Amino acid sequence: MISRFLFVNFAEVYRIRNRMFQGQTKAVFTKANDIFDEVHGVPGEFWCRLDTSYFRRGKDTPNSLLAPNMPARSGLVVCDFTPYFLPGDILKFVDGPVIGNFKLDQPPDVAQNGGGAHHVEFYVNEITNAEIIDLYPPVESE
Repeated sequence: MISRFLFVNFAEVYRIRNRMFQGQTKAVFTKANDIFDEVHGVPGEFWCRLDTSYFRRGKDTPNSLLAPNMPARSGLVVCDFTPYFLPGDILKFVDGPVIGNFKLDQPPDVAQNGGGAHHVEFYVNEITNAEIIDLYPPVESE
């Protein structure tokens, strides 16, 4: 386990699921059911550290700049070891110095120590408002 006092960000994990909406199947993001943080113990939530200024050389590449667009934030997430993170997960950071919606594009890297897995690190990119229109399931009227 890493020193937990370094974890200043609180995030929720959302996964894509198929739901019925007005008679049609629609892919929506719902909160994950896995326990990502054994100390916190709440499904779909975890404490971590998101560093938007650190890049691992040779592994993480900063986003390229596009002239008319503001560059999206990206960064490195470090948290306790858990095997439940999957590519495509949406991380909604709700507390801490960085707040926003980020997407996990690649499988997490497991940092090893002498006895096995120590912690998990992965690179995330912020997603725009156009990409999170279907982030939350629609409410069906009765």
